[in-house]
Order: sequence, then C-alpha cells, then structure tokens
Amino acid sequence: MPKEILIAYGKAALVLLLLGGVEVVLISHYLVLKSGIGVLASDGETMRYVTTGFPG
Repeated sequence: MPKEILIAYGKAALVLLLLGGVEVVLISHYLVLKSGIGVLASDGETMRYVTTGFPG
C-alpha cells in the first residue's frame, strides 16, 4: 500500500494508543498502524511474527 494512502487512513482512524510520540491506530478489524518518532522499520518486521489478536 502506498505511503500516502497509509497516512490518510492513519489520520482518519481510531487511535488505540498515544504514548511518547508513538501512535497506534486501528485501520481495519485486523490491521493496525504504528507511527511516530522513534518507530523503526524493524518494528514492522517484528510485527509480522505476531499471530495473536487483541485481548477481549
């Protein structure tokens, strides 16, 4: 997905976490977007290994 589209979705999405310049937003039922100061590309690669959903 192009970076510009992700940014647009991120601005309109529900904020799940806002802490220390890092924001996590809900893009869809199964997709979240983490962005902000200090977020590394390796964060995204690490998330590829997450297989569990949100508790609840």
